[in-house]
Amino acid sequence: MTGLRAVLDAPLVAEPGTAFMYSNATDWLGLVVEAVCGRPLDEAVTAIVTDPLGMSRTGFALDERARAELVPVHVKAPGGRWVASDIELPAQPEYVSGSRGLYSTAHDYLIFQRMLLGEGTAPDGTTVLQPATVRAMFSNQIGALDFPAEIHTADPHAALGLALGPGYKWGHG
Repeated sequence: MTGLRAVLDAPLVAEPGTAFMYSNATDWLGLVVEAVCGRPLDEAVTAIVTDPLGMSRTGFALDERARAELVPVHVKAPGGRWVASDIELPAQPEYVSGSRGLYSTAHDYLIFQRMLLGEGTAPDGTTVLQPATVRAMFSNQIGALDFPAEIHTADPHAALGLALGPGYKWGHG
């Protein structure tokens, strides 16, 4: 994760609607959210989701306290064991990505998950999503297209691939 806008220069692999590819499409979606909300993505996410839910340790930039608490990125060492690396994540990325770069704690993530289980409403009564939006997150949004049975990692040193098998679809989630 470099935080560089260069990721947006990647060419299309297929025409939209003809194939499902796990891609940088949510980076583009983040730019759409910025245009619709009239503010940067990090400010929109803070105003619409994290502040209302009280997720105070979630954000796109790392302050010194958060950097001190961050679990280091792990990479695969010779022999297959995962070890802490010296990879330095950007404290202030060049742009706020819609697909990666949101840092959080387990506590804040649990708050978000409980809101999803409440169909958009947190246990304290705070509503950030409509029930229909939450249902769309977990229902097929790619129609007859198939989600790939396996997605190979581009960097086996730092990430695993994903092998769900055939028959899966993709929602807004």
